[in-house]
Amino acid sequence: MIPKPSQQKKPRIVPKRKDRAQIDSKNYNRALEEYGAYCQVCGDPNIDMHHRTFRSQGGRKGYRNLVPLCPTHHREAHQSRESADYWREKARQKYGEYYDCDKYDLWEMDEIEQPKDDLFERFMQREETANGH
Repeated sequence: MIPKPSQQKKPRIVPKRKDRAQIDSKNYNRALEEYGAYCQVCGDPNIDMHHRTFRSQGGRKGYRNLVPLCPTHHREAHQSRESADYWREKARQKYGEYYDCDKYDLWEMDEIEQPKDDLFERFMQREETANGH
């Protein structure tokens, strides 16, 4: 028996990993709104946007996974395990365990029904509320 068209799953189209990590202006600007346009350690306005979970480890471009750091502290976050862990833990406390995920990750983990922005944001907002934010 062939399922009805409404029962068939739509083809799954997931962007390439590098595209899911490349910071876009929307998320860059949202991170600036969240934290300010200065290093979160020393206040220097000369900033890089740091992926808390590194791109090489599957970290995504969402603002929850980003934090503005000056070049010195950005380098430290990549060279010091303690610094990297600190920034990841700060994100977990504020946003929950899924801070470094995108809508495709949550969909693949069956946390949301479809990889849609509104479903993703509702899920993430519930996580933040559960973490007291």
